[in-house]
Amino acid sequence: MAHAVEKILGEHLAGGVIVTKYGHGVPLKKVDLSRPVTRCPMTTAYRRPRQITALVKSEIRDDDLVLCLISGGASFLLVSPPPGVTLQDKLECTQLLLRGARTL
Repeated sequence: MAHAVEKILGEHLAGGVIVTKYGHGVPLKKVDLSRPVTRCPMTTAYRRPRQITALVKSEIRDDDLVLCLISGGASFLLVSPPPGVTLQDKLECTQLLLRGARTL
């Protein structure tokens, strides 16, 4: 999706951020590509939503157009639990879900 946006918007695109899993993604010119460290949400996936929010708050002007492209796996690749839920809680929940999926 990011590659298509770069191609379509060309010089009109100022930059961006994409999060994808290993083995996916192509070289991009203006969009920063990040991949999580493992199959489970880790610190990279946990930090990325905060980095994206900071980018939007600090660098986006009122007349800028912001695109948000989301496909399957967003809740896994962009870990942002609500206040009171820790990264460890999210990891434990993910492990329980993965174990349950294996028994089906």
